[in-house]
This record gives sequence, C-alpha cells and structure tokens, in this order.
Amino acid sequence: MPANVQARDIMECPECKGKTQIVVDYAQGSVICRNCGLILEMSCIDDSQEWRTFSDSSGPDRNRVGGTTNNMLHSGGLGTSVGFGNSRLARTHMIAVNSDNVDRTLNKGHKILRDIMDALALPDNIYTRCCQILKQMDDNGLLKGKTNYPWLLAVTYMACRQEGAGRSIKEILAAQPTVKVVACCLLLSKTYSSSVFYNPILSMGFLTLRLSCCDCGFFNDGRGRALP
Repeated sequence: MPANVQARDIMECPECKGKTQIVVDYAQGSVICRNCGLILEMSCIDDSQEWRTFSDSSGPDRNRVGGTTNNMLHSGGLGTSVGFGNSRLARTHMIAVNSDNVDRTLNKGHKILRDIMDALALPDNIYTRCCQILKQMDDNGLLKGKTNYPWLLAVTYMACRQEGAGRSIKEILAAQPTVKVVACCLLLSKTYSSSVFYNPILSMGFLTLRLSCCDCGFFNDGRGRALP
C-alpha cells in the first residue's frame, strides 16, 4: 500500500449495504470503500504531522510542528522570531513587542513563580494553578503591581490549598522571607468572593490538624472525627 494511502476504521458503505473497512488516500483527499471502491468522501483533510522539504531535510529531525499554545497568556504564547543575520530587524521587532505587550506582566509573574516552584520543590500542577490564579487576576484588572514576591508567594499558598498540597506559611516563606505574605493572602481572599480562595487563617488550623494526624498515623477517619 502506498505511503499516502492508509487503511482506517470501519464505516458503513451505501453500496455494500453494510459496514466495511475504508481506505484514505491523502494525496487525492478521498475516503474509499475497500470492498467496492466507492468514494465515500471527497476533499478529506490530512490530520497527521506535516512533513515539508527543506534544505536541511536530510537531518535526523524533520518535525516542523510549532510549540503548543499557552492558554495562560492573552496571546496564546505565539510570537514571531527573526532569523540570524538580521540583527537590526530583530532589534526593531523586540522594541515593538516590548512597547505593547499585553502579556508582559504575566510573563514576569510566570518567571518568578517558576523560581518559587524550584525553591519549594512543588509539582507542576501547583505551577499551573498559580498561573490560572494570575490569569484570573489579570482578567479582572487586579494584577498590576502584584508580580512581586509577597503577592506571588501568597498566590502559591492559595494554589497549594486548592490542590490539597500541605504547605504552611512558614514553609512558603522558605522561598523568599517576607512579612507581607499573610496580608496578601487575606487581601486575595477578600478580593475574590469565589469559594476557590480559602481564608488563610481558617485553613491554617485545618492544615495543622492534618499534619498532626499524619504524624500520629491517623488518616481520613482520624481527621474526620477530629473536625467539628
């Protein structure tokens, strides 16, 4: 069978009066019944990876697929890169991008959050939740001036509460000691009436109880009886 022709799933053919295996010819864009040869569909779109011929196509990696979009950024993480050898155009492009970049604040916050994740050895799901909180703040126009360490540590604390990762304020402060984290947590919980933001003072008691139960060997049953 040619490389541009592939056998696919079972479909119902009106000519054969029953289900039959189909063949997709990507060169012609046709879906063909394998039994009778009836063309079931025309102008079929090839949804596989795109392989294009370049001067360096003899290299080991011919994958020309770009990176995935970033839903945490307004631009989707898409951009333009200027090739080597045109430094003047690259410099002009960089000035234009930096002068009107809606994602500049988010990118700054993401960079600091990544440093916090590395310092506290937190998993990727916490980083993703932090980025979601930042995006929500930015959508509401509340992110300006809040991409410093106290606010981002508070966001990290909130994300840990939402994802069920037991981290106390003291542990969060190990990334960057500052006295403003608790105040920032309280402001976040007051700003958002949504239940996804926990009150840090109330949740601290539950966190202490949870850690104590784990140290004593009590798990779900013990925590349930200890809570009012």
